[in-house]
Amino acid sequence: MESQAIRLLIIITIVFTVYIWRSLKNKDSKAEELFGFDLRSLALFRIVVAFVILADLLNRFPDLNIFYNDTGLMPRSLAVNYIHIWSYSIHFISGRVEIQAILFLLAAIFAFLLLIGYRTKLMTFLSWFFLISLEHRDALALDGGDFELRLLLFWGMLLPLGACFSIDSLMNKSKEELPKRFFSMGSAAYCLQFAFIYWFSIILKLRNETWRDGTAVYYAITNVSLETYFSKLVFELPMDVLHFMTNSVIAFESLGPLLFFIPVFNGPIRTISVIGYVFMHICFGICIDLEIFHLVSSAAALHFLPSWFWEKIDLLLSNFFSNFLIKDKRVSTINLKSSLLSNVLATYFLFSVLAINLWSVDPKKYDFPRPFMYLISFLSIDQMWGMYTAPGGWSSGWPVSVGKLKDGSEIDIFRNGQSVKWDKPEIGSEMYKNRNWRRYILSVIADPTYQPNLPYYAGNLCREWNNTHKGDKELQEFDIYFMKWDPKPNHKFVRPEKSFVWKQYCFYSQRSVDEILNEVVKKSEGNAITAVIDLYSNASLFIYQQKYSEAEILYKKALELLGVEYGANDVRLTQILTAIEAIQRLQGRNEEANNTNTRIKNLVDESKSQEKTN
Repeated sequence: MESQAIRLLIIITIVFTVYIWRSLKNKDSKAEELFGFDLRSLALFRIVVAFVILADLLNRFPDLNIFYNDTGLMPRSLAVNYIHIWSYSIHFISGRVEIQAILFLLAAIFAFLLLIGYRTKLMTFLSWFFLISLEHRDALALDGGDFELRLLLFWGMLLPLGACFSIDSLMNKSKEELPKRFFSMGSAAYCLQFAFIYWFSIILKLRNETWRDGTAVYYAITNVSLETYFSKLVFELPMDVLHFMTNSVIAFESLGPLLFFIPVFNGPIRTISVIGYVFMHICFGICIDLEIFHLVSSAAALHFLPSWFWEKIDLLLSNFFSNFLIKDKRVSTINLKSSLLSNVLATYFLFSVLAINLWSVDPKKYDFPRPFMYLISFLSIDQMWGMYTAPGGWSSGWPVSVGKLKDGSEIDIFRNGQSVKWDKPEIGSEMYKNRNWRRYILSVIADPTYQPNLPYYAGNLCREWNNTHKGDKELQEFDIYFMKWDPKPNHKFVRPEKSFVWKQYCFYSQRSVDEILNEVVKKSEGNAITAVIDLYSNASLFIYQQKYSEAEILYKKALELLGVEYGANDVRLTQILTAIEAIQRLQGRNEEANNTNTRIKNLVDESKSQEKTN
């Protein structure tokens, strides 16, 4: 079934492309109606997207010193490991917070100029460039909304977003009245890009049993890190209702894109479909804390608002909006004719998007030439619509820290120094300052891909606490745990699964590496595990002091003792290797770090294999 659906999508793309080229040549009015966009809809889209960019910048700005500074949680030496070799970021030019603030300000200025429609084409490009630059600088804090937003801006460069409701339209000196719609290969390609988001998402979702048995919505709303007040209400609904909601999502995402292209009664049907998409994503945003994702997805549907909709608005508001189609002739000219070059590029981009989506479904079967894939990464049109293909997942839980102060009391750093509580938080999403913090914390704690950042994060937690708490309230050490919560349908009241993640010491070591090694050898008296614990503890002190080379020496000595005495499958071995990888990446020794990471993966695979055998 899946392979048939993929073949159908390939055929649709080829036939669709041929049809659009013929329609452009023959100036087919029906094709223009179905695959063109009203200029007012494009203007509304531009305004909404600009607002989303400004809101996102405002959300990120308070954490400028944390995530975009070399002295914060994501120095450039670490950040560069999470982007493609052909990716780029102007934010890598400096690790100083002042330079980052200037770049943020420039991005905000460009977004504002995009909002008001001044030099719209240029501002669309600059907003796109600064957006992907910002995202590449802090790749750990990204989600589906970030990827979709960059795509909307990319395709927006091929569309006349500034032809209406804009400064550009006020300054238009052309004597010809602008048409109401714009039709090109770019507009048609965007139609398929929009459909691909949902169609490839459905292909990936239906691989998971929860989407096939109707429980996916249930698992989505039980993800602790994303829950809202409303999701707690939905959680209490009967399973039959949740099954219906799951099946409704599948049906609408599968068939919804087709509603935009029905040739009869296109205006009313298209308007209702846009409202349906916006309503669906707003419901997602109410039930699950998705931050900008539901806003971006809603904005993506605004292109499809038909001329019929705007004509009805004109009647209701006495031509208020139509007055913005200004015919004042002053400074610049708005060109609404698509060039041969832009149509050829749009065709290439469309098939590139198809290729990367096919690759996301089956990388082995659809392994395209590397230069082709590198260009996709360079343009940042790479995409994989796997959101909620496995609802719940590794992030369904909450972190707990057991910190010991100098006065002997215990606190939880993740709850602002409150007493330690193992119970599920009332609203899990409120544990985090914003989506950037949530994504970062859950990634370094619960996702093996990003756990090499954990020692650095833990040391930073020590420093942040002790910078503001002195005397008896200084933090001496803390343990990090992750409480995995995965309630099954009809078994909603389950105990969370507690797992130890990391131990960190928070006071300064006054001894040298040689002194520590000599003392550990004497103290352990041949007991390797005692020596490993001492070495591990002292290494974490050097991490706290940001003396990474000294920490690596102790970690490697512990690794040597542990591997010899306790075998390759000991869980502590993986933790120590993770710490070593973190240090190597911090110091820019990426080849060594990659080798260490390969060793970790081999250990994990070996451990899983032994578990299956047992």
